[in-house]
Amino acid sequence: MMNDEDKMLTQLISEGYTDYAYLQTWKSFLRSIRNDIRYRNVMNRRNLQTLLRNENKRDSDLFSIHNHAEYDYIMFDRTEKGDYAPGGLTVEGRKMLLEYLLFTQQEMNTILISEEEIEAILQAWYETDGIRVYRDELEPVHHAYLGELVFKPDCTINEEKTTSPFPVFFVEIDIHLGKQELFRWIKERQRITHQSFFFFPSNYSNEVAKLTWNKLTFVVSRVDITEARDAERIVRHWLGMDMYHGKRKEQHKQMLIQLLIQSMKDEHLFKEDEQASTKLLYAAEFTNRLSRLIEIEEMLSEETNHLFAKVLKELGNEAFLID
Repeated sequence: MMNDEDKMLTQLISEGYTDYAYLQTWKSFLRSIRNDIRYRNVMNRRNLQTLLRNENKRDSDLFSIHNHAEYDYIMFDRTEKGDYAPGGLTVEGRKMLLEYLLFTQQEMNTILISEEEIEAILQAWYETDGIRVYRDELEPVHHAYLGELVFKPDCTINEEKTTSPFPVFFVEIDIHLGKQELFRWIKERQRITHQSFFFFPSNYSNEVAKLTWNKLTFVVSRVDITEARDAERIVRHWLGMDMYHGKRKEQHKQMLIQLLIQSMKDEHLFKEDEQASTKLLYAAEFTNRLSRLIEIEEMLSEETNHLFAKVLKELGNEAFLID
């Protein structure tokens, strides 16, 4: 972590100003965490704001009412796989840096950052990311950092620069939410949990069956995670999808059967007092499971496609998106 040291600080330390070694360590921590995928946002702030601000326009006259499945397949807002080009530091990473700076300030017994500056930083986090961190939540902390997890532009691990000793797990989550709704949901989870997980977006598309959904591949690497099932558990917990984790395949099938029965009977798919966020999760998870069940080699009948299209539209109508 001491590579690319600040030359001015190194000179001061060599001249006997040994307290500056604390600041040198903090700056090395800054350089390391800045390159670590675990503390980077998936998208830069400007692009994310543009995505969330744009309206999704769906041309209702593009297809006739008999082509619901084809219309939804073509118009679905897919996330595209691209190069690894992350945004800035997550609030979680910025908080660690600020706490480490407070620790450095304490050890040096001098003022490195004023209380007014701290309050201004916290207000900026709230205004730009919607995440409220209060001053009394910050303590001087010497954050232990055992190595970087660095990725190449082609989305593979940079083995040469990675120094983290922990295993790396890739957790794939299928979500039937359009790109804009998906990033809205991720932003909401960041706001609620004050945590982030980096993910690579992509999508699945089957033109024959007219099926498509978005896929998120989360990168998980922590000291307390040693098995793939634990990595999936914490990702689903972070997403608020605990209700589905660990269920047997038969239970998921039963849930889908009940959903189809309700739809054929023209019954509401959710209870009247169901929370909007829960509706959104149910809609996403049910649709993923539905897509998996009907992914077969043979062509589905027009009646079956129409029924599934009806279910998808009802789910979309009943699942209120979080602003």
